[in-house]
Amino acid sequence: MSAIRIDPPHLGLARALSILYPERRPTIGVSPAAHVGKDVVIGKDVNVYPGVYLGDGARVGDGTDLFPASTWGRERPLARVAPSILT
Repeated sequence: MSAIRIDPPHLGLARALSILYPERRPTIGVSPAAHVGKDVVIGKDVNVYPGVYLGDGARVGDGTDLFPASTWGRERPLARVAPSILT
């Protein structure tokens, strides 16, 4: 009988499930209901939801999700950030 031993087992199960069932992100792009200022740079695979304010000169890094009611401007450049940080 073959077996795989992992300690702790719950962490091994979580890792296996993340490989077998990868997280799917919706792809909405930039919502028309978001405010996008002048000279904004938006990276690849970015979601900007309705109600987001991107001020003049804001930069949004690849793979970032910006959720409603968040405000970003020149002084707050974004790299790839976990979505939970931006809510």
